[in-house]
Amino acid sequence: MTSIDVDAVHQEALATYAKVFEASGIRTELCLPSEVLPLHSLVVQLDGMDLNDSPLTLRMTFVPLDFGPSSQTEAQVWILQSYIHLAADISAERLGQVSALVAHVSPHLAIGSFGLLLGSRTLFYKHNMILPGSPTATHNVRMVDLQCGMMHQSLKIFNEHFESVLVDGQDAVSLISKPPLSHLPN
Repeated sequence: MTSIDVDAVHQEALATYAKVFEASGIRTELCLPSEVLPLHSLVVQLDGMDLNDSPLTLRMTFVPLDFGPSSQTEAQVWILQSYIHLAADISAERLGQVSALVAHVSPHLAIGSFGLLLGSRTLFYKHNMILPGSPTATHNVRMVDLQCGMMHQSLKIFNEHFESVLVDGQDAVSLISKPPLSHLPN
């Protein structure tokens, strides 16, 4: 049985994805493990995503798998997590509104979902992707690129509604009753 350096595989894959994004004009940064996030990660800047035309930061990290001592060697399955922190310390009065919007929108997304961490009152978007075989195989690199594009599109469509609730104080039920959100079934 051949042993592999999982950390090196993660680093190589993230560097490969960075090159693909940068070739499309998307800014990236490879980040070393830290106390806050003890894993290698790739930060991808998604430009023009909020009402102020500010970028959103998507962080890609491989989720460590542990099926036993040689799990990565035998399984050759990788989980790439993409996470975007959208808002923190949401006020108690807005939390219910944001929760209603999350509950209405997330079931209809093609990939990923919006979510809330209630303890820190944080709104996020997250997507996990399973990559079989080598994470740098051509088909997996293409899949990461395509799914990142789909995440970007979902965020473009729905992020403004979350901002309307968070920043402008709009009522989620009112937003849900108007297009395009009214076209999503309850």
